[in-house]
Amino acid sequence: MNILAHRGYWNTEIERNSLLALRIALEKGFGFESDVRDYKGKLVISHNIANESSPDAEEVFRCLAENKDRYCFAVNIKADGLKGLLMEYITRYQITNYFLFDMSVPQMVEFDEMGLRCFTRQSEVEPIPCMYDRSAGIWIDGFWGTSWITEELLKGHIGNGKEVCIVSPDLHGDDALLFTGEHCLDHPLPWNMKSYAYIDRALGPLIRMKADCQPGVERYLRKYEKNDKLSLSCLNACFTANEWSRKYIIDNYGLPKEKIINVGIGINVPLYLGEKDYSNPDILIVLRKGTEKYKGLDLLLEAFKLAQKRMPDLTLHVVGTDYEKVSGVKYYYNRPRSVTIDLFKKCSLYAMPAILEPMGITYLEALANKTPILGLNRFAFPELCGYGKYGFIVPVATPESVSEQIVKAFSNPNKLEKMGLEGQQMVMKRYSWSKVADKMLKTMMEDMVEV
Repeated sequence: MNILAHRGYWNTEIERNSLLALRIALEKGFGFESDVRDYKGKLVISHNIANESSPDAEEVFRCLAENKDRYCFAVNIKADGLKGLLMEYITRYQITNYFLFDMSVPQMVEFDEMGLRCFTRQSEVEPIPCMYDRSAGIWIDGFWGTSWITEELLKGHIGNGKEVCIVSPDLHGDDALLFTGEHCLDHPLPWNMKSYAYIDRALGPLIRMKADCQPGVERYLRKYEKNDKLSLSCLNACFTANEWSRKYIIDNYGLPKEKIINVGIGINVPLYLGEKDYSNPDILIVLRKGTEKYKGLDLLLEAFKLAQKRMPDLTLHVVGTDYEKVSGVKYYYNRPRSVTIDLFKKCSLYAMPAILEPMGITYLEALANKTPILGLNRFAFPELCGYGKYGFIVPVATPESVSEQIVKAFSNPNKLEKMGLEGQQMVMKRYSWSKVADKMLKTMMEDMVEV
């Protein structure tokens, strides 16, 4: 695949189609597309009506020759009657790595008769390319969207021996910017650029739930949420990783439902397809050192001590930290990722009664390994566990309540197995980065078509 720089390599609009922009493209290893027309009997580079300042096209052919014809020149024909000068420069500078396109049909006939390399066009308004059999290739251009440009279409052209050049959608003002972290907008982006954000949490409820929330934080939080609402309202759409975040934004920011779209999230572990022994009384939690409190490890350790009195064979595996020494608890700190994967496969229950965890991708990683999950009735956990179908929802954040759910889980290995298998099927169906990207692209492409 070759990338052509549209009107050269430039940063500001005034630089487009300048000799400098075209030279820089060549220096950086790119061919380019540029516009050619006539002015006072000579060929010049200009997209619009030419004037005295329009660059001399012969300089472009000279630059291509100096680069030993390594880079392609896509010549956008902007006027009729150019065949003589074009043939003169192409012959003089021995340029073979080029094609002519966008000319009128009569000019295309003349170019073809002279043996010049021409590309025909295909777009929404030109579904049947002109002089297809006589063309060296095809210029594919989506004016109002690209959903019609399919793999089947491209393979068909290539199978017919045609070179294929696809126009990037941003050339028609269809730029799109996706924020995947904190962002701050106070107005929509310029130049018809579309903007989107992908978020996995709403910050407000997280801060408000912190027990150590300092006086005055609420005042600053209200200001933050006011700015956050303004920023999100400037987007074409906001993508969320879970339904909890989507609902919070809609209910508390008053933004249109159709602009807040739950696209899910992807997992970063392979699916475990082997056998699993659910009579194994092994519990797993995965976290990072320093997050023990918010991930619920303190709560889990107290609950584990209570559950162990009723089920002495229980073992708790803690990945990511070395913490309080408790009988039956094993720590895995600074261990290879493969150790975590093996524990996902081995353990029968993933328990993370997180105090402040808006999403928790490890819940989904556990389900990918057929391990049912346990968590508190807050944030995104209820939806991740299928509201109790793939795990256990702890109603209140107390050791007694967590302990009760642990005992309940291990009292029925058959139910654990059913939860694990159905949970894995759910993850396979809903949670992959390709599905996330597909949902985002669907929305973005629909926005492009509406322009």
